[in-house]
Amino acid sequence: MLRRVEIRDFKLFEEQVFDLPSHLVVVGPNNCGKTSLLQAIATWSEIASHWFETNPDFMRRDDGNYASADLNMLRFDAVPVEGESDINNLREWAKVAGHPVFGFLNKPFWEATASHPKGGYAASHFSALRQMVPDVRGVELRDGDQDVPKRGPTGLLRLRWRQTEIENYLLYPVALERFVQRERGRDVAEHVQKYMKRILPPVLFETPSDAGDIVAATKGSHVLSRILQEAGLPPKKTEYSRIAAQMLPEEVHPEVREKLDAIADHFGIEPAS
Repeated sequence: MLRRVEIRDFKLFEEQVFDLPSHLVVVGPNNCGKTSLLQAIATWSEIASHWFETNPDFMRRDDGNYASADLNMLRFDAVPVEGESDINNLREWAKVAGHPVFGFLNKPFWEATASHPKGGYAASHFSALRQMVPDVRGVELRDGDQDVPKRGPTGLLRLRWRQTEIENYLLYPVALERFVQRERGRDVAEHVQKYMKRILPPVLFETPSDAGDIVAATKGSHVLSRILQEAGLPPKKTEYSRIAAQMLPEEVHPEVREKLDAIADHFGIEPAS
């Protein structure tokens, strides 16, 4: 239970202390800081909850509770992406490729931005985090059909896929056939292979990594949904990372590796020795 809140240099507050009773009603005229108080508490809770989930013994006292902690002591990085499936795909690709960013993507602080298509949410959310933790760093990864503003908050690296969406990089017929065979058996995999040859451009079967210009405008998620349905598998985005996990290192698209490199570089993640 929160009993005391100290706010420094957050929106309207330079330095303010609030002693909180067990029940609280916040009232006051416009622009006096009511919303800022609630946002400060919410932002702190979001950051602290994630940190303690991924570092369960940090600042833990003998009685099982947590001692007070200055958020500036915590190493904290954030990744705004369209949704959870994006993080899951990146993590599986990083694992397959043996990329050093895998450890970070295994337990990242991420924020879904799909419900905010205009793109201002990630920047404003990150700016609020930065007021709480001044040296926080983040990466915003957008679909290819979204614009990326030229300027953004300090510490936020903005990236965009060159193809329509992250699912386009899962359109690798051999890997899809391998996934279906693992899930549904050889006969179904052969059926799906014939189906893919009817609906996918031939270049995807010859040199998938060079098919960017041909499939760039394709909604990869729609194509994957059709393939999964044909295989008798649930056409859900939760399945996509399982496809990524079945890919071989040489099947991970060069642009995926490029994005993983950019994320690692921004967060100062060094290659494993």
